Amino acid sequence: MSTFKHALAKFRFCIVIFVLLAPALPVQGATITVGTGCTIRQAIESANTGASVGSCAAGSSGADTITLSSQVNSSSSLPAVTSDITISGGGTIVAQFSGLFTVTAGSLKLDNIILRNASRTQGGSIDCHTSCASVTVSNSEIRSSEALSGDGGAIRVLGGADLTVTNTRIRDSTAELGGAIYFEGTGTLNISGSTFDNNSTSGGTSQHGGAIHIASSGSGVLIDTSGFGTNGARGHGGGVYSASGVVLNVRNSTFGGNKARGDGGGIYSSGTVDLLHVTMADNIGSDDDNDATSGTTGLHNNDGIAHIVNSILAGGTGGNTCKGPITIKVANIIEGGGCGSADTVNGDPSLGSRTTRPPIHYPLNSDSPAIGVGDTGYCTGFDQIGTIRDSNGCDLGAIEFEGTTVQPTAVPTAVPTADPGPQPTAVPDPARITGPGPAPGGSGGSAAGQSSSAASAAENAPVQTCEILMHETDIEVTDMSGLGVGYQCQRADATAVGDLRVIAMGLVDAVDVWGWIAKGVEVCFPQSGAAVFLDAAHAPRTLHSLVSYRNGNGMTCVEIDRAGTVALVEGSPTYDYDPSNQLSNCMVFTKNILNFRKSPGGEIKGLIPALVTLTALGRAPGWYQVDYWGEVGWISADYVEPQGDCGA
Repeated sequence: MSTFKHALAKFRFCIVIFVLLAPALPVQGATITVGTGCTIRQAIESANTGASVGSCAAGSSGADTITLSSQVNSSSSLPAVTSDITISGGGTIVAQFSGLFTVTAGSLKLDNIILRNASRTQGGSIDCHTSCASVTVSNSEIRSSEALSGDGGAIRVLGGADLTVTNTRIRDSTAELGGAIYFEGTGTLNISGSTFDNNSTSGGTSQHGGAIHIASSGSGVLIDTSGFGTNGARGHGGGVYSASGVVLNVRNSTFGGNKARGDGGGIYSSGTVDLLHVTMADNIGSDDDNDATSGTTGLHNNDGIAHIVNSILAGGTGGNTCKGPITIKVANIIEGGGCGSADTVNGDPSLGSRTTRPPIHYPLNSDSPAIGVGDTGYCTGFDQIGTIRDSNGCDLGAIEFEGTTVQPTAVPTAVPTADPGPQPTAVPDPARITGPGPAPGGSGGSAAGQSSSAASAAENAPVQTCEILMHETDIEVTDMSGLGVGYQCQRADATAVGDLRVIAMGLVDAVDVWGWIAKGVEVCFPQSGAAVFLDAAHAPRTLHSLVSYRNGNGMTCVEIDRAGTVALVEGSPTYDYDPSNQLSNCMVFTKNILNFRKSPGGEIKGLIPALVTLTALGRAPGWYQVDYWGEVGWISADYVEPQGDCGA
């Protein structure tokens, strides 16, 4: 063979090898919009088949996204999901005497979606089984969902599938097992930032898990920064029932007002349960079907393994607040005793009233013995609602106290008498966030582009109250709850902000806000500009754009509901608020369930029911400002009927 032919053969061989070894490029998923000529049913069929159904865009062989921005009704169960599908867009799906989603292959993701009134034998709204890979629900609500004679009133997951629920509310749902969720299999169950309220089991006394029933989980269960309120079980586990063999990790979460006609008004566990910074209060344990009050109100460990650290188990109606053997117990308040007394304070934790709206939690009163006595080796970086914990002496329970303490005459200190040993390792412990100081500016982890000197400057900056900040600058910071306590402010320069992304946007001014934010804080700058937010609940801090508005005084304002850094950058406010558009004689009637927003087009803070009449306080183009049970926010003008003098 000639030298040329030999070289050509080697070249062709290399091409073949390159083609064989080159990684396959990911398939770009299709976007399918529900609307005229394209129903939600047809959209799912298009995504499953990769072909156009009706007037819907054709699906792909990749992960497709279905956008739904209005309300649709479904009189029968939707087509089974057999591919990877995401449904998002702020819409609502209302079932009419039927179930909704069945996932038999692939995965289903729901984001910013409302599901209502689903009803069928198993898994009222979502039933994941057979070859279902995963279900993810985020920023959504599932309401009034029912499993008529089976499990999982809202969601049932079987087999090896994973279930992730984030920033979602599941309420008013019922089933024989798991009023909201039934989980059984070898997958992972992960719940964070979510609310479960008014869910229940039906039937006899063996119906367990008012909100969640975990029959098995090969990869462990994590419940984080979530609230469980007024759920009920005919059997055990008013909030959560966890079976033998399950490893259940619960941290920074609250269980309040739940009821079990058996044991464990809060949690009933026969496997391994780890409680870290958990608050349980006002739960009920009956111990029989006749409402006798001798059952365990808080945690009932049924001969399994239990670890309780930096937690509060307060009194309820029933027997002991805690029952069963505890392997590790460090720095807790267990009112009325129970589960032994070592490393535990037996007394009233002095909790405030339970919140009635998400996130469900109990704030600490200023005289609470839970303040500052947490074991520092186990302090989490943030509490249930995103407040930075004091790493030098965090508080017990789900909520960190923010304010001036009033120390009682004698404060029992829960200090472990011996090394409690390492935390259980059956489920890996996520990396702990340890914000070094009370102010989040530049100190909530290593933000992108932040130097160590910037972090040090932020940490060592003098602390200012919001009143001092407002007196010394033209910046206005207003507590929307009207309480004026529980949070602090500090002006932040470029060094304190310490994030190159924000500085590159043309930083004009910035304010750090931290502490307990009850109903939101409004920050107004005298300059004009756009606004961004560095969320202190994450490390490194995540960057978000904020909806900003120019108020009647010409200031650029934003609203936030958590600790972080508000930065004014070069640009213009999202919209101008004209004070002449304030209304005094206007009512609006909602025709659909509507998103309840902090500002026009801004962050969603809740939902407004359909068919209610609200007082309108103001108007911006396309939006009404309304009062809903004392909460002020904005709803779309496209889905209401105005009554009275409501302007043009």
